[in-house]
Amino acid sequence: LVTKAGPGTIAEAASVGLPVLLTSFLPGQEEGNVDFVLEHKFGEYQSDNNPPLIAHKICSWLQDVEHLHAMSQGARNAGNPHAAEDIARRIGTSVLRWKELHPEEEEEEHDHNHDCHDKELRYTLNSQISQASC
Repeated sequence: LVTKAGPGTIAEAASVGLPVLLTSFLPGQEEGNVDFVLEHKFGEYQSDNNPPLIAHKICSWLQDVEHLHAMSQGARNAGNPHAAEDIARRIGTSVLRWKELHPEEEEEEHDHNHDCHDKELRYTLNSQISQASC
């Protein structure tokens, strides 16, 4: 993958074991991403101010299968393909823990939701009655 050093793109590439050739980055904001790729050995950096050098680098990768496989393995080692699931699970666990620590607020929320549900049900029934009587 030839790309700039955006964190989402790098994370997606790593999660599927895809080597990356980074060609630019936003100073300060993304330069740490270049370091991450280099340290985990799943890509290289080549400035986008020299496109023929980028092409040469890609050609050399494609001709060196062992190097390509090593970078792919480095990407898989750095990646976390289950990150979204892990984050959702942690948020859910945190919410459940909060509810355990604050049961009184859950009761208030339940009462509020119950009232809203009753109003919604009454509205739905009234709408159906009105439509049926027309």
